[in-house]
Amino acid sequence: MVMQIVKMKNLVSPCFLLILVTSCFYSPYADEYLTEEPRIEDVVGVYRFDKQTVNYNLDKNKIRRRQPTIIIKADKTYEIKEIPFFRVSATGEYNYLNGVTRKGEWTLETVGSVDYGSRGIKKHWGILLDSAPDEMNYAGLLGENKANGIIFNYGDPDEGTVMIFRKEKN
Repeated sequence: MVMQIVKMKNLVSPCFLLILVTSCFYSPYADEYLTEEPRIEDVVGVYRFDKQTVNYNLDKNKIRRRQPTIIIKADKTYEIKEIPFFRVSATGEYNYLNGVTRKGEWTLETVGSVDYGSRGIKKHWGILLDSAPDEMNYAGLLGENKANGIIFNYGDPDEGTVMIFRKEKN
């Protein structure tokens, strides 16, 4: 009986380690990433703040009161209003600094890729916001066929440290 327990322990430990290691290599939001090149008209719209996992100490109602908004226009310009701005500190924590308001031009680009294993690697489409702070230049798009959200990743995407905006329905 004792020998069986030792054998089980030796079998379970490597299996648990394998599960832990393989689960760390995939963004928790990867299934939402837009992986087909969208049409410009499918990206255009108003996106409102949904959630952030960058700093859990920040009062989400404080952010919502500021009504953070991203407006993507058909003429390839954008406007961001009161978008939470986070900067990493020396201790590795992201601190909320203020709300950012800017205008500029945007372009459709790939911002990364997703490895679906046997289904292959697909491009993650997003937008480049030209005059936004460096931490917010590249914004990933969310959605199956059309953009229904914008995601900003902070640090390692596999950690799920993000800020998400959802597109208003027309």
